[in-house]
Amino acid sequence: MIAALFVGCDEYEDTVEASPSAEGTKAIRFADANLTDVKVYLAIDNTFSLTIKRDDVSSALDVPVTVITNEENMFSIPSSVSFAAGENTAELSIVLNPSSVIDQAYAIELEFGDEYYTNPYKVELPTYSGQVTQIYYCPLDNGLSGLEGSWGGTDGDWTSAITTSIVEGNLTISGISDEMIGAGFWGETITDKGTVVVNVNLADGTLSIPRQYIYTTLYEGEPSVYEIEGSGVWSNCEATPTMLIKYDIYYEGEAVGIAGKYGEKYLGYTVFTADIHLE
Repeated sequence: MIAALFVGCDEYEDTVEASPSAEGTKAIRFADANLTDVKVYLAIDNTFSLTIKRDDVSSALDVPVTVITNEENMFSIPSSVSFAAGENTAELSIVLNPSSVIDQAYAIELEFGDEYYTNPYKVELPTYSGQVTQIYYCPLDNGLSGLEGSWGGTDGDWTSAITTSIVEGNLTISGISDEMIGAGFWGETITDKGTVVVNVNLADGTLSIPRQYIYTTLYEGEPSVYEIEGSGVWSNCEATPTMLIKYDIYYEGEAVGIAGKYGEKYLGYTVFTADIHLE
């Protein structure tokens, strides 16, 4: 009876595979915040970046990148990504060929295939899969006034409530980040708003929001003053004008904003994005 039991154990040990080991790996992976539907704008350049993360920051490290899909060979992809000593993130810069067809999405898939570099137990994966589209900006028929009105779409993780107006020859924006600072995330009540001026370059499809006052809020009876800073692109190539604005909201005078300081932990990204169209 005892001999039979030993035989059964031997058979069991021969058929069970050990779980992958994470010991000694570098835990290299693509950040969750990387977009999978990427737009690149010829008005700026044809480069976009993917954020790569690691846990062990004790030394500099070069990690080979494996290309799984490069549709129509449209992407110039570095063969490796480099981490500086002490840094837990690195950027992999990829170029979409300018000859790509406008408004056509091209597939790209990358991985860190060497088990020495990856950790199978990380939530973020060592594989990235996305599509990239080149967008031209198109001129506005009536100049700056073509960007005035109510905008739909998304503002961060929330529905856009953005409106724009022309004030003294400048485009001003209202409502951006209102949902975030209120019930959406930050949980404060807006008690006062400033006039946020957007610098629009009508010649190349770009825009910027210089750092400036945006609003005052009330939290537990105490006022807080906030500022905004951002940049982006606009286009008139679709049925109505579009804007893509990347920005952050800052306590007055502080160097790092809410998204930069708290976003990765609580939202999964470190910059707010308004992806909107004129309604």
